[in-house]
Amino acid sequence: MDRNPGVCVTFFRPVTYGLGELGLEWRPLFSSCGIDPDLLDDSDARIPTEMFEAFWPRAAELTGDPCLGLHIGEQVRPLAVNIVGYLMMSSPTVREGLERVVRYQRLVLGRDEMTLVDRAYSPAVRFVDATWASVNVVQVEYLASLVLKFLDWITAIHFHASEVHFRHSPRGERSEYERILGCPVKFQCEYAELLLPRTGLNQPSLYASPEIAQLHQEHAERHLAELEDESIARKVKTLLMSHLDGGSCKLDETARTLQMSTRTLQRRLAEEGLSFSDLVDSLRRNLSLHHLENPNVGLAEIAYVAGFSDASAFNRAVRRWTGQTPLDFRRSRRQG
Repeated sequence: MDRNPGVCVTFFRPVTYGLGELGLEWRPLFSSCGIDPDLLDDSDARIPTEMFEAFWPRAAELTGDPCLGLHIGEQVRPLAVNIVGYLMMSSPTVREGLERVVRYQRLVLGRDEMTLVDRAYSPAVRFVDATWASVNVVQVEYLASLVLKFLDWITAIHFHASEVHFRHSPRGERSEYERILGCPVKFQCEYAELLLPRTGLNQPSLYASPEIAQLHQEHAERHLAELEDESIARKVKTLLMSHLDGGSCKLDETARTLQMSTRTLQRRLAEEGLSFSDLVDSLRRNLSLHHLENPNVGLAEIAYVAGFSDASAFNRAVRRWTGQTPLDFRRSRRQG
């Protein structure tokens, strides 16, 4: 199961810088797109992917700039980087840096957004999400300009793509695209991708450091393993366990704590073959039946710890799970 933990706020910080350089207030812009600006103060926080994707067209609409993604990317200073950026900087060459970006991008973006296509005639960085063709053209234009800006920054040469291809039609003047991206730009292509000169891939990074690269890679591997192991169901269970005894097992409150909409939480759980009510019921069942096997724990106490509103609700649930009343179930376990 492919799990999407959302976009790390560290990826949004360069966006705030770019907006500021354009003379735009980013806090009210984020708020109007449903993103809490205060989240950016927490480096471990993540923004739901749906909000990240919705931000770009909404921001372009609110600012009246159809090429906002390009213009933000033009202003970004790549010094404001995260673990993936550090890996790219410290890698020996552009190629090895891009390979590491592709491997560890989920740490920042929450899913695989780009791949390195190593063709004989022209290697390319390809953006893999087909939905950008019709929905998030502002987003893909930002990513294209950001990648090229970063490659230019870490090499001694003035790095240019051979060509940039987009699947969508131009949103502004073609000359503006070519000015910012620094190469010919083609539209309505089969793929959105950056065609790179093969010699460019062999360029060394100005910031190469084998020792630092190794440390960053070990750090990234640990976090990637943790990220891939933690399903949304596991996160919900962990959260619910701390709230069962208070009876606070509401879908909307849980979704809010996880920084996502109730609809998104329901969809993410459905992708893992579960529902919120299933998880609550399963936790209450396991907790209740475990304590019922201990004759020293009172029934009222079990009902409270498992989050039931009253004894009758607890009794009905146990009968549904076992076909017995709580007392009968306890006696049967003791006899067994």
